[in-house]
Amino acid sequence: NYHVWKMPTLTVRDCVGQCFSKLDKDTYFYCMRPISHDQYPEKKGTIRMLFYQNYLAKATVEDGEPIVHIVYYSRLDLKGYCPASLINLGASNGIHQQFKNWAEMSTY
Repeated sequence: NYHVWKMPTLTVRDCVGQCFSKLDKDTYFYCMRPISHDQYPEKKGTIRMLFYQNYLAKATVEDGEPIVHIVYYSRLDLKGYCPASLINLGASNGIHQQFKNWAEMSTY
């Protein structure tokens, strides 16, 4: 996967990652780790950041209600300065939106 991040007041950043996933009846595992790839060389004026992301989601039913337990881990190295206000915005809105997307995709 190749991602480009354009954020106000920051130099453009990008990352290249390799993803692994596994899905069975009730469990989903996703792992992304940064890699180098000839198809996506580093570009002048763009900072290559490092991004690791892992999720483990397990669907169960408790007291007759569908429940999804999620363990989430991410590590982001922007390779430079980033204002705290942008970090806080991404940390609160980005993770919440991802969990909301999972909830909408879940079927029982």
